[in-house]
Amino acid sequence: MRDHHQLWKFILGLALATALSACGEDPPSTHTPVDTGGDVASAEVVADGALDGDVTTASPADPILAIEASESFTLSGLSANVHVVRTEMGVPHIYAENRADLGRALGFLLGRDRFFVMDLQRRLGLGTISELLGDSALENDLEARGTGVRAVAERLEANASEAMKEYMTAFVGGLNAYVDGVKAGALEPPSELKLAAPLLGSPDPAELMRPWTTLDVSAMVAVVMYETTYESGDVGRTAKLAGLSQLYPGEGPAHEIRREGFLQDITNDLRALFEAHSSEGLGLETSDGLTEGPKPGQSAGAQGKVWQQRAEQGLMERLAKRLERFQIRIQRDQRAGFGSNAWAVAGSHSTDGASLLAGDGRLQLSIPPLFYQVGMDTELLGDGDIAQLGMLMTGLPVLAVGTNGKIAWSQVNPVIDITDWYREEITLDADGLPATSLFDGEQRPLNTFAEDYEVADIPALGSVGRTESWKRWTTFDGRWIADVEGHSAEADVELEPGQSLVNMMGNLVIPADVDGDGVITAVSFDYAALDATNYLDALDQLGLVDDVESFRQATRGIVGSGLFSAASDDQGNILFSSYQGVPCRGYLPREASGEWVSGADPRFLI
Repeated sequence: MRDHHQLWKFILGLALATALSACGEDPPSTHTPVDTGGDVASAEVVADGALDGDVTTASPADPILAIEASESFTLSGLSANVHVVRTEMGVPHIYAENRADLGRALGFLLGRDRFFVMDLQRRLGLGTISELLGDSALENDLEARGTGVRAVAERLEANASEAMKEYMTAFVGGLNAYVDGVKAGALEPPSELKLAAPLLGSPDPAELMRPWTTLDVSAMVAVVMYETTYESGDVGRTAKLAGLSQLYPGEGPAHEIRREGFLQDITNDLRALFEAHSSEGLGLETSDGLTEGPKPGQSAGAQGKVWQQRAEQGLMERLAKRLERFQIRIQRDQRAGFGSNAWAVAGSHSTDGASLLAGDGRLQLSIPPLFYQVGMDTELLGDGDIAQLGMLMTGLPVLAVGTNGKIAWSQVNPVIDITDWYREEITLDADGLPATSLFDGEQRPLNTFAEDYEVADIPALGSVGRTESWKRWTTFDGRWIADVEGHSAEADVELEPGQSLVNMMGNLVIPADVDGDGVITAVSFDYAALDATNYLDALDQLGLVDDVESFRQATRGIVGSGLFSAASDDQGNILFSSYQGVPCRGYLPREASGEWVSGADPRFLI
């Protein structure tokens, strides 16, 4: 298995290196028109610098229309001509008469420029990478479905507004026009697939290109949400704290003092980073009103208190290792570091009264650039309300950061905790499969779901084509079971009567009471993005507002993101906020002091 993983990483690395070297070349001067022939139209791309110079025209669109086209494509479904101007570094600026035509042209361009990365991203979200890369990618798919990425994608697609669904459909149409062009031999396939196709057992790269759906777009959105906000540190912290009694061996005062110091200074240490804050009035709510939180350097931790539930230690350690690998897989490696920055200066502090904004969105330096710079316009040629310049986050069809001329915005990932992890007590059925979980003194039936995984037949990777079927479970109220107490096992283990083998995100387990305490424990989670609805609509709205107050109100529709936003408008105002839906946790009891009661601290197992 390890050799397969290394070969898979080699294929990806080589493919990405090829893509990056191609992207680093000077792009050809291009202007792409799209003409209408009934319901068919074309797209144009223009030469670098073609808009420079003093030109007196009767229409603001004349400089665009006067540029000589360097290439032209016919896309079915367009209602009017679309023009694409590529400026410095090959940045496309799309001019369309309406939003649907804009989306169709954008999908076509992204297909040509970023198909392979987008393909991997949608497959990661849907848990179908093994359909392309075989057995070595099966763990990715098990994790994606076991952590709910696919479920979030399905929820996002189902709850998008009708206008967003129409836009996504047009966007998908453009992507599929590129796929169809490659399959017909009229367009070049992605360079990565040309390189990898022989290794993946296909002489024709086009055979590896699957058509797109709106669910695929939602899957890319779901991946971004998990990459920015899915937190699993609660499990690891609980597992480590459970071993505190072995951390300082021996007995006597020194042992107790060191243990007490660990709890007070590390485990229970809650303090403000800075005394100044931008959320006036927010603090600890008590019966007397609002009070100040702890000052910088002043801990709010309770002496000697351990706020956690306990599950079987083997389960905790096994799950913690699995989740740590998953975090690294979605580029949230705590040791390598991740994150971004954003700055804003109000007009009252600038020389000319204009506000200033800068954004530094980044991942680790080892990750290829995944942002896509683009201009999008439906005002110049039509009567739409889009005039934007900025960057898409991978293949998402709306701007992540940018400007519309009235407001500019960027986003930063401060890492907020919107995932809670729970200790469950479960029972097994006659076959040894999870059946019920204890809630409020009553055993409630678990919800059972069957998942099929298609594994590609790739001899070069040692992958044998097959379909694997595994079950997953949620509690009656929707918490996802991540792992269960039991014996770790191999796929070919011989089972005794009343035993079953379950696959918990790649961990094979025979459920059982391992520690002999008379209880079979499990660990479940609830993630805010599982409640997300029209996230893409909310993200899109950020680029359509006129000032920072409207921007702030638009962020209220964001659930499951957790990103902070910096914004500035043309009136000199600025904003830095994460005004959005997050868990209130009002159901978790506190003591009179405001501290969590034992077992209710959301930093640990609840």
